[in-house]
Amino acid sequence: MKKGREYVTRGLPPVPDRPAPEPAESGEEVAPRLSSALPPEWLPRDYGMAGAFGAYEVRRLARAIPESLRRLTEALADDDDPVAAANDALDRLLPSEARRHVNAETFSDGVLTLSLARRADRFNYSRSLVPKLQAILRPTFGYLRITLVAQG
Repeated sequence: MKKGREYVTRGLPPVPDRPAPEPAESGEEVAPRLSSALPPEWLPRDYGMAGAFGAYEVRRLARAIPESLRRLTEALADDDDPVAAANDALDRLLPSEARRHVNAETFSDGVLTLSLARRADRFNYSRSLVPKLQAILRPTFGYLRITLVAQG
């Protein structure tokens, strides 16, 4: 937090007095430009930061941040959702006309539920589609039991 020209942080001692800057020709007081060449006592201090003279850049940590964010993004992706993975697999396995009649609905306790639009397809899909779908999903999710529920 800044109060006037001084930095005030969490009730800790204020920044030590600095020598007064040279007044400009227009009569205004000019604050010195902050740079690493200034003596440490002239730099504003934030006692909440890591070092005595402000925050330090930890190079190893700075290099690791992009990789960590990429891994976090991958972990939060829908790849860990069996329903989304099953729907993607169904898109690849079935032609578009047949795909409209099959949809992955829920996953609970190792049981993936597929809903079928036509009851007549239940036998055919239990023999042809279910083993293929289990083979595709097994490397990622382990053994899944797949149930077929007819809507009509």
